[in-house]
Amino acid sequence: MDAEKVERDRDAVRRRRYVRLSDRGGGVYLEGLLDPVAGEHVRAALDAASYRPPSANTVSTTPPHHHNSPSIKRLPG
Repeated sequence: MDAEKVERDRDAVRRRRYVRLSDRGGGVYLEGLLDPVAGEHVRAALDAASYRPPSANTVSTTPPHHHNSPSIKRLPG
């Protein structure tokens, strides 16, 4: 692997990154491009913030922030 190319590619993504939030239809629309590290931080924060209680048929002793949220999906690419 060419370390200089990896760094150039990373810097190119960082220069293009942005996040845009806007209110739409009673919710908040999120659009943006993040570098992989920042993207994982945002994904972890959203996972922690989007707790859904377990169904009535299950019992859980795991704190809410440890549940995986089915509403947060990885997008290809």
